[in-house]
Amino acid sequence: MTFKEKAKNYDNESREKRSQIIAEKILNIVGDKQNSMMMEYGCATGLISFHLYDRFKKLTLIDSEE
Repeated sequence: MTFKEKAKNYDNESREKRSQIIAEKILNIVGDKQNSMMMEYGCATGLISFHLYDRFKKLTLIDSEE
């Protein structure tokens, strides 16, 4: 099964909660960087970055899957 097939059911409540916690920890480390850029490599469906997109000037998501 490809990730594209798995992605249809990938975003569930447990992963959503975990992504929020990870995003908060990232902000605790780097702070709110309204004028900075961030890149998330291996973003999958982008759950973590969803919580960060309004905290950075530019946010780039990269993954090896389409």
